[in-house]
Amino acid sequence: MEDLLTLGPQFRAPNLREALQRASLGGPVVAITAGWQEREAELGALEEHLGQRVRDLRLYERAEAVFAQDGELQAAYRSRQNDLRQLQDLYRVRLDHAKAAARELFQAPDDSALVRKARRSAIAALRRLDAEHLREIRALHGRFEVTWGAGQRPILARQLADLEQLITAAAVVCIAGGHVAVLLNRLRLFGLGRALRTRPWPSGSCCSTIIRHRARATRNCSKPASGSSVTPYSCRTQPRDSLRAIRSALRCWPGAWPPRSATRSTTAMLCIGAAAGSRLPRARSD
Repeated sequence: MEDLLTLGPQFRAPNLREALQRASLGGPVVAITAGWQEREAELGALEEHLGQRVRDLRLYERAEAVFAQDGELQAAYRSRQNDLRQLQDLYRVRLDHAKAAARELFQAPDDSALVRKARRSAIAALRRLDAEHLREIRALHGRFEVTWGAGQRPILARQLADLEQLITAAAVVCIAGGHVAVLLNRLRLFGLGRALRTRPWPSGSCCSTIIRHRARATRNCSKPASGSSVTPYSCRTQPRDSLRAIRSALRCWPGAWPPRSATRSTTAMLCIGAAAGSRLPRARSD
């Protein structure tokens, strides 16, 4: 049974060390900071906070080296990223129209049973659109993993074997946020789900907007005040779980839920980043 620690923001008052002590988790620590991109493995402040050496798995650096050696894999990866961007663009076009319809219905002065039914149908249409978009994304990732995953590319298999050894030797794995899309893509690329399921994994609650399995949209079913810009169905998301996207990517921790303090911050740091107090690198869509 693995231990999963979900911590709050760490930047001002880091408490990772105390949390590990309360959970009786000690020993070698490894870190995943791929979301920091070129600033990966800048762990001096974290090591000072923990009072011990921390070894970074350097997923970002490893991925760059893999792409430099395997041109076919890099081309396939870039093609998948382009497909994901196109999916997102198409989704946004459809979402804009669906939102406009829902907004008009919720701003209508009529509150009859027929209008209320139409409002519920508009919300249901938005949810169906979200569900369809999620299925498309999962299918695209699934096709890539079947064709280009560690089971098919020897260079990835070698990296995975090395990473599994490092993770197995660690008592705790800490994961930082940063550019969370980059982080998730690297975790998927190396297929680290099986290895990470077996290790204690502290994380921070402040990682949210990108790092999610499925975000819950905010609805306001009451009539907005006159002149209000509030929409009944907002694209601003409230994550149920700052870990669910990673959980989906790694197929682990089915019952994990965050503390109520989880936020939407896209600069979110899981426990390492906030504890280290490092400035985040500029986001990059790869």
